[in-house]
Amino acid sequence: MNVSRHLYKIAVFTGVAVIAGTSAFADVRLASHRAVYDLTYVDSKENSSVIDVKGRIVFEMVGSPCEGYTVNMRIVTDLSYKGGKSGLTDTSMRNWEAYDGNSFVFDTISRTNSKTTEENRGSAERGPDMSVVVDLLQPKKRKANLGTNTVFPSDHLKLLIAAARKNERIVVKKLFDGSEDGVTPFDTSAFIGNPIPPEDIGDKTDISDIERLRGLESWPVTLSYFKKDTAGEDVPDYEVNFRLYANGISTHLVFDYGDFVMAGPLKSLELLKETPCE
Repeated sequence: MNVSRHLYKIAVFTGVAVIAGTSAFADVRLASHRAVYDLTYVDSKENSSVIDVKGRIVFEMVGSPCEGYTVNMRIVTDLSYKGGKSGLTDTSMRNWEAYDGNSFVFDTISRTNSKTTEENRGSAERGPDMSVVVDLLQPKKRKANLGTNTVFPSDHLKLLIAAARKNERIVVKKLFDGSEDGVTPFDTSAFIGNPIPPEDIGDKTDISDIERLRGLESWPVTLSYFKKDTAGEDVPDYEVNFRLYANGISTHLVFDYGDFVMAGPLKSLELLKETPCE
């Protein structure tokens, strides 16, 4: 299992109503930040071949409403299996997304045991009819129309926050991030829980900027990924639980792959300066 590839889809953290463009998210501001999460083994089913997990996610988002958001992320996972086998996967990605959620540029590469297993590069645009068209350049040139219910990662994150503020519980969208074959969105369903008291940051660590989250709204979220066109109608392929803050920062990550579970506690958090709009 390429866990890093699945984490890639999740870490760049949909609505019952179709929402697109910035008007619906005028008061949602995503914080420029750098967060590091350590990946640790939690549990596995008896029939699981996975017996241990180690790894790290380094996630950096920098941007503003005027210039959009640039995300750099690296995910390294080291899975240990029964019988003494192991698999080291290293995924690096960089993308840029316009604040209005209508333009997206992506570049990702993934290696397992030093062998390249995935390398995608291209862009996507939302047209006048609101459908998303992908222009894939690598591994081979290809175009694909993803329809009108597709969102990009940062817009998806803003949609979750906007829905949470309106006490909407269920958010269903197709999420496109450029991974897998570079032209396929992922069916997702998010369940948003009750707001968490602002003063309860839930971390008793020495993380430098964690106290700056105190006082912000936050919500527990369960984000499920399904096989194509089965969202809400089938058991998800995998799920991630996390605490989502109103500025887009996530903490308390837990990943459930069905046969095993791992956690991604926040190791460090640094809030970065936002480029001011002229």
